[in-house]
Amino acid sequence: MYFTRICLAKSLRDKGFPFDIKVSLLTCDRAEAVIQNIDVAGTLKRIINSIDHKTRINDFIRYVDEVINEKRAEFDNNNSASTAQAKGHKIPIRETKLYEHRETTAIAQVMPVVTLDDALVEFVASKGVVS
Repeated sequence: MYFTRICLAKSLRDKGFPFDIKVSLLTCDRAEAVIQNIDVAGTLKRIINSIDHKTRINDFIRYVDEVINEKRAEFDNNNSASTAQAKGHKIPIRETKLYEHRETTAIAQVMPVVTLDDALVEFVASKGVVS
């Protein structure tokens, strides 16, 4: 089975977003997976790039799952009925796995900007080193 996996930026992970997004392409055929991966990865990258400070984490997760389910339906529709029957599979619905320990109303917070010089001063001070 082939998968698409896209890791989110550390800045997003620090705000509580998941480490990565993994999507099964539901195929063992490499040629088919390559074509599907282009579509899925491009769509996921657009969604990830649209994240801003107002984006709610669980809303993001739900939206990704909805889009993936739509893509899977498109892939299934693009295959002929005889091909789908020969493979003997039905496209499963991607279940949303929300973060229970986070409130669904939590909004990603903007991280403060720290200059390199300030970070260095704070680091040296934390070590108790006199310069």
